Amino acid sequence: MKKIFLLLGIITVSMSAFTQVTTNELELVKSILKSERKVFFVQNMGLSTEEFNKFWPIYDKYQAEESKIQASTIQDFKKMMNEGNELSDEELEKINKNYFTRRKKMIALQIKYYKIVKKELGTGAATRFLQIDRFVDATIRASLFSEMPLIEKK
Repeated sequence: MKKIFLLLGIITVSMSAFTQVTTNELELVKSILKSERKVFFVQNMGLSTEEFNKFWPIYDKYQAEESKIQASTIQDFKKMMNEGNELSDEELEKINKNYFTRRKKMIALQIKYYKIVKKELGTGAATRFLQIDRFVDATIRASLFSEMPLIEKK
């Protein structure tokens, strides 16, 4: 767990050093976090080798579907970081609608994969999967959003 917090600290410091966040920087962060997320699952799922052999194909499919859902997150985050107060109400509304749509799709995806993991590995493993996924996601979002300035418009 300390490793992920160290990584998030490094990301936060590096992002705060840039006034303009580029897509390449965000893609690099995304790539690093994807690898570290897998390590975090290994350290915390408590599965045997045989169970991990069942888990990884499921996890990889989950990640692939999650990536599709989250594809617009980078563009929206970049816009908010770089143009926040200059964005029109219509642009802000679109960003917010994108967020709500992503959250709905993510909840449906988590339900789907909870059921799949539960069927293959049991309720305990399925619960740990959701706990770890939500913890890592919340930690990453908190780190990234702590760098985003609040909109100052009325």
